Amino acid sequence: MYSVKSWLTFVVFFQFTMLPHLVSAQQGVVAEYFSDTTLKNRVLTRVESKPYLNYLRESPAPEVSDQYFSTRWTTILTAPVSGEFIFSLRADDGVRLWIDGKIVIDAWRDQEVTTYKGSIFLEKLRQYKLEIEYYNSILHSVLMLSWGTPEDGFSIFGYNFFATLKEIPSSVFSVDSTALPKRTITSPVQKVISKPVSKNQKTAPPVSVGDKNPKMPVKQSIRLDDSLSKAEPVIAVNTLIKLKSVRFVLSKYELLEGSYVELDAIVVYMKNHPTLKIKIVGHTDYEGNWTANYTLSKQRANAVADYFRAKGIVADRLLVEAMGSSKPIVFDDNPQNREENRRVEFMLITASD
Repeated sequence: MYSVKSWLTFVVFFQFTMLPHLVSAQQGVVAEYFSDTTLKNRVLTRVESKPYLNYLRESPAPEVSDQYFSTRWTTILTAPVSGEFIFSLRADDGVRLWIDGKIVIDAWRDQEVTTYKGSIFLEKLRQYKLEIEYYNSILHSVLMLSWGTPEDGFSIFGYNFFATLKEIPSSVFSVDSTALPKRTITSPVQKVISKPVSKNQKTAPPVSVGDKNPKMPVKQSIRLDDSLSKAEPVIAVNTLIKLKSVRFVLSKYELLEGSYVELDAIVVYMKNHPTLKIKIVGHTDYEGNWTANYTLSKQRANAVADYFRAKGIVADRLLVEAMGSSKPIVFDDNPQNREENRRVEFMLITASD
């Protein structure tokens, strides 16, 4: 039997060591964005679900340029098991990874998309400070983090062999409060929690769509089906618009019947304006493998394009883009938010462009 003294010792230990983490820990990583490649001029700090970038001539946030920027992600990682972990970073351009101050990956250079690996021993349930620094020079910005755990391969003399790399679950990440600006409340992804860009600071250029069309903020209140019965709706050109009623079978790219009214309204508009093209953009939530998410977002965008072709819109007027999970609207912290991020958007552009 345990003595009263033993129980009191356990209660005190739990209250002051374990309980604060269980009560107050917020899942995610602190992401700091800088308007240069040297991590000096910070323009944005926000909480994200994981370290991730996959943009081609696009910006991760309005405050950040699409080129010549840098990012630092900081989080507390809780090891699920004990053993040798293999960390993998796929990046374009420079990248560095520290765990508890120990450099695990160091590839700070201009480069095409390249995968780097490093290993480190972690103890079960111990918390480690994980920090990633990244910079992008031109064109494609890519940063993808994965790992192989001791359970994914087998160990010989303490080294993990043949581990299968996989996406790190967001449940092992908790926000490092020391990386947040003082007197600042953390906000979901896409919401600024740091000081605004100053007037003298160079702002990010418009993000391009294709080669010429500036990307504008997403509109989410348009109701094409309502306005169609009254008068032809006016749809802004070069503006992303969310298809509110377009839905798919869960984890598939089969359109549900309720999607047709809104899509038919767009077909009518396209036929009445033959000089316009339409760009269809597919998105998913964070859950699952990023490669599978990218493929599903492309399949869903193609399903919408196929519907338009079946309704008489020629293929030359249809453009398709897949974003996977790289452009969330809200933080993926509950089923409702994940549903919000699973979407298809469209943009009308002039045929001459």
